[in-house]
Amino acid sequence: SLNLTILHTNDVHARFEQTNKYSSACSEQNQLAEKCYGGYARLIGKVKDIKMKYPNSIVLDGGDQFQGTTWFYKYGGNVTAYFMNLLGYDAMAIGNHEFDNKVSGLIPFLEKTNFNVLSSNIDASKESMIEGKFKKSTILDVGGEKVAVIGYTTVDTPSISSTAAQQYLNKKRSYNFNSLIQLHETVTSFDYHGYNKDHDVNILSEPENHIFLYELLPFVDLGSDRFTTSNRQCCLLGRFAKKVKGIKVARVVGRWYKPILDDAMIWTHATVLNELKPWREEVDGFKKTEIGETRVFLEGDSLVCRRAECNLGNAIVDGMLRYNLNNKVANKWNNVSIVLLNSGGIRAPIDQGRLCIITVEDVLTTLPFRNTISLIDLKGDVLVEVLEHSVGSLSPDKSDDLKGRFLQFSGLRVKYNLYKSAGNRVVDVKVLCTECRIPTFEELDLNKYYRVILGDYIAGGGDGYEMIKNKGINYLDKGDVDNAVFNDYLKKYSPIIQGLDGRIEF
Repeated sequence: SLNLTILHTNDVHARFEQTNKYSSACSEQNQLAEKCYGGYARLIGKVKDIKMKYPNSIVLDGGDQFQGTTWFYKYGGNVTAYFMNLLGYDAMAIGNHEFDNKVSGLIPFLEKTNFNVLSSNIDASKESMIEGKFKKSTILDVGGEKVAVIGYTTVDTPSISSTAAQQYLNKKRSYNFNSLIQLHETVTSFDYHGYNKDHDVNILSEPENHIFLYELLPFVDLGSDRFTTSNRQCCLLGRFAKKVKGIKVARVVGRWYKPILDDAMIWTHATVLNELKPWREEVDGFKKTEIGETRVFLEGDSLVCRRAECNLGNAIVDGMLRYNLNNKVANKWNNVSIVLLNSGGIRAPIDQGRLCIITVEDVLTTLPFRNTISLIDLKGDVLVEVLEHSVGSLSPDKSDDLKGRFLQFSGLRVKYNLYKSAGNRVVDVKVLCTECRIPTFEELDLNKYYRVILGDYIAGGGDGYEMIKNKGINYLDKGDVDNAVFNDYLKKYSPIIQGLDGRIEF
């Protein structure tokens, strides 16, 4: 028999250093209070400790290692490959965020990794740059047993990342091995039970909403090998242990699962700390630059911003509006009042902390994607279509899979009814007038064209906003990126005291 231990991570998002509980930079105050989590020094230390005790261990990652901190902003996939190699991963599934710097940004990572990078459902035949640089699956020899690992990439990737001409196939293949592990991120549309039922199937899946599952998953016998886990950006190391018997057919005879919280109780690996040092020195001076202050907590958690108004979203879109204030025009205070921001672009909150300081690191962690600010004209009925798409995936009981397409906005007051069917949930829309001496909210005119500020990502149809791409007119790329615009806003209007003001109602 084989005692197999599967160690796994997902959604690390470039958290090479320890973070606070919000996955943002860990302050000196939190460090002294031992309220910091994660980081590669802890993660590698714990992995090495477990592998010494349990030699038949494999280490897997479910995807989305890229993007999220100043480290990735400066080094891209090079730093990710270096520390994943150092940890000793056996395999990784390609996540949608691996394409955030386009296909060309993924290639250096693929060329530097010494482990298997997998996706069985990406058809790269039309994208020569990446074709042949990853595998569909791999077979690991663990204690004399063959363990197959298959990678999947979410079929939503083309609409939420920059994937060029690749295709994503919603289908599976037949495999027959002693033990089979499906490794992926948010592939909810696959038929998990389509395999030969005589074979052992394990599902490693991470929900895109980054729910922190440590408190939800007790130390229990699962009774099934299909499970979901979330890493919340290097704060958790998943551990799944199972005993299998048989040579040709693996049979599970025992299993347990509990993620390991990478907190102050986990020892940090001294060698890894030294390895981090030269990388850190290059980014420290830049990321600690002070750019503003906030007297309030700026909420950016995906569990909030992807289903409701959040004050960090308000601050970002108001900053985009300020950036687009034009020269004085007769009978107009501005030529545009509406700003749209997909909540998937907000990656972390900004904690006011003891000193209320906002740094470059805070902004780059919050807005890492560097979307270009754009302008487009949308007809009123298309705006309603856009708002319907924003809430199309939500359900009233809040048990839904939260999507990054949920919009934060400025210049609108919108009321939704989630008890109605998708496509019919917009109850009322009011728009801040521009052809007025005193800005006030008025009813949306379905036949009128409105100038709208937004990022080039959703302007180009990202997050499923094809109606913007196909029905918008007079598109203009302003050239400036969102995090630079937010930097300028913070410099001019600090201290920030942004709250909630009823932009979204249910």
